[in-house]
Parts: sequence; C-alpha cells; structure tokens
Amino acid sequence: MAMRPVKSKTDSLNVNTRRQRRLFPWGTDTIQHARANYNADPTSYIYDTSPTSGYNPEYDDGVIPRTNPSGVFPANGYGLHDMAGNVWEWCWDWYDNYTADYQTDPHGPSLATFRALRGGSWNNFPNNARCAARSWNSMGYANYNTGFRCVKGP
Repeated sequence: MAMRPVKSKTDSLNVNTRRQRRLFPWGTDTIQHARANYNADPTSYIYDTSPTSGYNPEYDDGVIPRTNPSGVFPANGYGLHDMAGNVWEWCWDWYDNYTADYQTDPHGPSLATFRALRGGSWNNFPNNARCAARSWNSMGYANYNTGFRCVKGP
C-alpha cells in the first residue's frame, strides 16, 4: 500500500511562525534539549542554548534511532508537539527552490520529483530544526530519521 503525505496544519505552522520572524515553531529564537530532540552544538550555533552538546541525553541510549515518543516536548501555539527534531516529516508540497520574493504559504510546483521534508531529526544540528529549514527526497525514500504526522481535522 502506497502512503501519501497528508496536507495539514504543519505546513501552515511553518509559514505563520516565519511571519512572526521566529526561528523555531514554539515561537522563540533559541533551541535546547528541553524543547526538541536534536544533535546540539551550542559552540557553533548562537541560537543553540542547550546546556549539553550532542544527542539529547534523554534519548541517547546508544541504540539507533534515538527518537522520542510523541508529545514529550511542550506544545507550540497551535497545540502541536514535536514540530522540530525527532524525525523529518513529509510535507504535502513538492520540493523546488523558492523565488526571492516574499511568499505566503508557498506550495512549490504542481508536480515534481521530490516531496518536501521539514523539522529536522534527532541526528541533525539545530539549523535543520528551524522553521525555514527544509529538505527533500523521493516518495519511496524510507529511513530511521524520516516519518509523517497523522492529523485529525475538525
């Protein structure tokens, strides 16, 4: 059975947070292990204020993957948990380069080869957990650091 990403509020979340000019989905410009499961590097990223470096010590048991259960980190303003770190999340949008113009909720091309991924993962540095960061892969890609979010509509 083929699985397709589901369009949800997660796509709008990144756009709305960017409008507020905040780096991270919880509405601040700093990240630390208390907020996300990622590979901390406070000496290289001024916005990484984690007191510990490397993998989140709560989930670093020496076994890959070092993922966390859903909902362990505080929710953002939309009531969504774990929007940064843990695993890259598939997005509905096809991946393409954005234009230099300011855009509201850009969706990418109507058809392309790759889907967009957002949020970074447990093995990524904090720059990949930023709201503006995104990656891409083909729809058949599977890995221990990539997943999807099930969202129930109203």
